[in-house]
Amino acid sequence: MKILECYIENFGRLHGMKCRLNEGLNSLNADNGWGKSTFASFISAMFYGLEEKRISGQYDPKDHRRNYSPWQGGNFGGYLIFEAGGKNFRVSRFFGERQEDDLFELIDLSTGLPAREFSPALGQELFGIDADGFERSAYIPQNSPETGGNESIHARLLGMLSNDADLLHYDQAIELLSREKETLNDSLNHGRKEKLDQELRELKASLSKAKEAEQKRSELKESLKAIVEEKNKCRIAKETAEHDLSSFMENNNKGKKAGAASVPAIILIIIGILSGAMGAVTLIMLSGFILQGILFIAGALLSIGLGISFILSRQKANRKLSEEGDALQNNVKIKRESYEAALANETKTNQEINELSEEADKAESLENRIKQTATEAEAPSDDQSEMLSILDITAKMLGQARNSLSGRYMDKLQSQLALYLKQVGLSEHAVGLDMDFRPSVEEMGSFRPIQALSYGTRDLTYLCARFALVDTLYDADRPCIILDDVMNNLDDNHFSKAMAMVESMAENYQIIYLTCNTNRMPETADKSGSAE
Repeated sequence: MKILECYIENFGRLHGMKCRLNEGLNSLNADNGWGKSTFASFISAMFYGLEEKRISGQYDPKDHRRNYSPWQGGNFGGYLIFEAGGKNFRVSRFFGERQEDDLFELIDLSTGLPAREFSPALGQELFGIDADGFERSAYIPQNSPETGGNESIHARLLGMLSNDADLLHYDQAIELLSREKETLNDSLNHGRKEKLDQELRELKASLSKAKEAEQKRSELKESLKAIVEEKNKCRIAKETAEHDLSSFMENNNKGKKAGAASVPAIILIIIGILSGAMGAVTLIMLSGFILQGILFIAGALLSIGLGISFILSRQKANRKLSEEGDALQNNVKIKRESYEAALANETKTNQEINELSEEADKAESLENRIKQTATEAEAPSDDQSEMLSILDITAKMLGQARNSLSGRYMDKLQSQLALYLKQVGLSEHAVGLDMDFRPSVEEMGSFRPIQALSYGTRDLTYLCARFALVDTLYDADRPCIILDDVMNNLDDNHFSKAMAMVESMAENYQIIYLTCNTNRMPETADKSGSAE
């Protein structure tokens, strides 16, 4: 299979782009943000379509329908002309908001009529793997060059090793066994399981209430610390106010005893009156003693003035003492009310904590009951044990058979990997692959994760592993290999060797090589396809 031409309309950043591709190596150098990765995703979308939008509102690099749809709305897509089985076809796909809005058309260009060779599952029918398998093998992006298998890749590799189509259905058989186990559990244990499930739901609801009570109790206990602190402050303020009032009252009582000193003021007034009377009599009856009479009257006025002044001063002092006493009594009243309110708040909070504790203390026992009930719900009954054991043994034997058969293509895969590693100057004996095609590196007699290597060596190893997987996976209708900025971490020496490997690979595969670095273009760039 090879791609001849493609046209892209409103797909992400690309609008009205037409591109013609040649056999072998096709290279494209463009700045970051031009749409190279969009172009690579477009090719995959033409063969496999696009999945439905994902529910998450966050950005997801795998959500191609959302990421490549035009901001102004409307359909987006294009067409791709490819050659397969000696015939040329044009596949057109335009994508809408949902999969049911998508448009698909496949034309046989030799007749101009709709082609019957393929369906909308074009990529699956051409390459024998699903979209995820295609991206894990033939599409190699910069940010995810790692290798890794999926069920469609394993199924294709198993099918290539045997003429028995049943070998393609290991996973389906294991899934059927799993379903049979579920059916057995449901049929023999339906009533019991339903009852236990209902009990679990009720226990979890009770646990939720207990957890809420536990949380609220914790919050109230935290609040209680501030309430107690406030109550103690109010108590100290109340006791201080009471002490101040008591001291005042004691001192005021002493002042009242001292108040008898006002008697001299009265005596002074009486003396003044008597002196005044004597002065008047003297002036009237004793004309020879006028001066003495005037002195008596003056003394009387002075004595009466002093007495009245002393009485007025004492009254003023008493009013001041009364006002001060009222203020102290009012302060005591306020402080007592504040203390009583704080004490009531403490009592109320303690009561709420005690009420919540009755519910919160159930949490631990409820958790234990939930674990026990869940175990009972999952545990098979005695009637099921024998049949479930047979199903488990069968699934285990199928898995062992699959792993045994998988080992046959792993030998070829490891052999191809060794050839590519040697070609780029890496030790072909220091890298191994597991059953999911993940490489690891050997150091001091043991294999370690490839992440221990430098970025450049790691990317080069992944590229070799990808090429080995492609060689092992595809035979007749080989897909176009897409390399999207995969060599940016390589030094000049490793880049030269890697590009030589790519050019060698291009003798058997059509390759689209995308890069943003002019120094990372192959020497054969002038022989590549063209874009308009």
